[in-house]
Formats: sequence, structure tokens, C-alpha cells
Amino acid sequence: MTDEIDAQRAAESALSLKAGAVLKDLPGRRRITRYGELVVKSFATIEADAFERERAGLLSLASTGLAPALFSHGESWVATAWLDGEPIEEAGDDAHRSLGRWLARLHAVDPAGLPPWPLAQRLRAGLSDPPDSCPADLVEPLAAAAERWIPHLRSDTFVHGDWGDSNVLANPEDPTDIRAIIDFEDCHVGDAAEDFRWQAMTGPASTMLAPMLQTYGDMGPYAGERIAAATTELIIDVLSWYSAPGEIERAQRNCLPTLRALIDGWLPAAVSNSQIQ
Repeated sequence: MTDEIDAQRAAESALSLKAGAVLKDLPGRRRITRYGELVVKSFATIEADAFERERAGLLSLASTGLAPALFSHGESWVATAWLDGEPIEEAGDDAHRSLGRWLARLHAVDPAGLPPWPLAQRLRAGLSDPPDSCPADLVEPLAAAAERWIPHLRSDTFVHGDWGDSNVLANPEDPTDIRAIIDFEDCHVGDAAEDFRWQAMTGPASTMLAPMLQTYGDMGPYAGERIAAATTELIIDVLSWYSAPGEIERAQRNCLPTLRALIDGWLPAAVSNSQIQ
């Protein structure tokens, strides 16, 4: 028995729950189970930091209407109210505009109580020991660019950390009708720009970033540089996930063109011009 299942059993005992339906299972990491009007997310010991961030995020969002209500929590589990809705499967421009509005609401929440997770530290660590799949000829110019971006980073915002269409619950008939934000395992106090990194990851051809920026509002100065820093950190991390030859080549095809565009200054210029080309 893996310990996320032990945590699930502890929640069942504490809340007198029976006959749950597993919604998501990541063996050795965490499990999400529905019990009628409650959802229990249980965490393995290896995911202790993720559990603490999840709990802190849900506590900070109590009474905001932005996330499912936290019903109870234990040593390695949280129980929240069940809400009807599904992650957005096909997010077009209108859905991303709605995501921008919801992200602005999330970023307006006081981040007190959230743990720090400094982007500058993560970015420098990734570039000081990059994965083999990141070509050596990119590392030095990326490191130089990072040192230009890092002075502009901020640490004053409730950052979701994994923002996108898969981490909201929306009306399945209308993806613009978002009902709640979910999955706070990566939340922390940091820079608002971090929550645009997945949308920028596809590079100059991104169709997701511009609609979100249009409705989000003012990000403050040097928004492009800050998003560039966050996107670079994400890509270096993603490249480290893969070890099989076919997976490595696929990740490189998807990621390296964006790294080269970031070195060339694409993102700061695009954001300052309020368009992604």
C-alpha cells in the first residue's frame, strides 16, 4: 500500500466516508477521490511540499468563491466540496479571455500564508545544471538573458503555479463559464508573470497568451521580461522530465524554438506591443 492510499484511508476514517470513486490516481504521489458531495485529495510523503502548498492555497481562498470550499484537512489530505464542472478541453480565444479574468481575480487575493518559491533561485539552479537535452550553445545566452530579467522579478502575488485550462472547472457546454479554480499543489507567493508561462511556452506562434493578456489587466513594468524568466525556467524543467530517446527529441522539437526566440527577445517585445506574433 502506497502512502497516498494511507492518507486516503485516514481521511475516510476522520470523516466517516465510504465507497469513494477515484477521479485521478498518480501512484506514489497523490490520489483524488469523490465521496458524494466531498472530494478528498490525498498525498504521498514524497509530495509533502505539494500538500502544504495545496492546503495553504485553499485556506487563503476561503470565502473568496474562487475555489471549492475546504471542508476539512489532515496530515496529508484535504477534503473540499464537490462542484459540477469540468476542465476545459478545447480552449479558444474566448475561453482564454475568461481565464485571464479569473487569473486577475486570483492574483488580487492576499498571498499571506503562502510559502515562498523564488523564481530567480529556480531559474539560476536550472541553468547552472541544465539537462543534457538543452544544447550547450543555448545555455550561456540563456544565462545572460536570465540575469537581465531577474532584477525585474517580484514576489507579491498569489501565484497558482500551474495555471491553464486543465486547472479550472467550467460549464461543459460553455468553456467561458468558469466556476472554480482547482489544483493548488504549486501555489506560492511570487511573481504574477509565472502564471503566463504555460501559455508562452509554445513560442511566437502561441494562440493562448494574447487573449489572456487582453483581459488580465496591468501586470506592472517589465511584464515581458518577467514572463520570459518564468517561461525559461519552465522549459528547462520540462526538458529534464524525459530520458527515453523518442521523448527527448519530441521535447526538443517543442521547446528549443521557444528558447531561441526568448534569447532573441521575442517575448518582451511582443508583450510591450500587446500582441503575440
